[in-house]
Amino acid sequence: MSLFDRAVIKVHIRSNWPKWIVIHTAAADRLGVTIEDIDYWHRQLGWAGCGYHVVIEDDGAIRAGRSYDRRGAHARGMNHKSIGICMTGHGDVRDFNPAQYDALFPLLEQLCRRFNIPVDHVIGHREIKALAGAPDPHKSCPGNKVVMKALRNALRQEINDAV
Repeated sequence: MSLFDRAVIKVHIRSNWPKWIVIHTAAADRLGVTIEDIDYWHRQLGWAGCGYHVVIEDDGAIRAGRSYDRRGAHARGMNHKSIGICMTGHGDVRDFNPAQYDALFPLLEQLCRRFNIPVDHVIGHREIKALAGAPDPHKSCPGNKVVMKALRNALRQEINDAV
């Protein structure tokens, strides 16, 4: 049994968590940002390490952050019911690159299937306040260059093609 499978079993025991997947950008406009950089930044904030469950680096490498059985520290008000995925780069400067999308879509498909998360519950960090009816015009994460509706449509297609 893989580490992922063991984490999935632990998570399902915990009140059918998670219900959402929240996509983020590292908001660092330089190549080569790693999970170690993000871990350092988050520790500087006083957090217990990287607040995301997964980081997808520039080369498409999927790096594990917090285990799926631990609450994230990535989206106030949603940490207790969401998985946080951070894409390196800066989504206000440029969209995620093809290697990142090539890693992201199979990961999202797997997480949606494993945790029974509807595609409409895959959201950008900026969309959280809109769920409560109060969009935040100052938050752009995962970035203005990242079109979440198009991402969800592509994910739907990916899931349908896999059936």
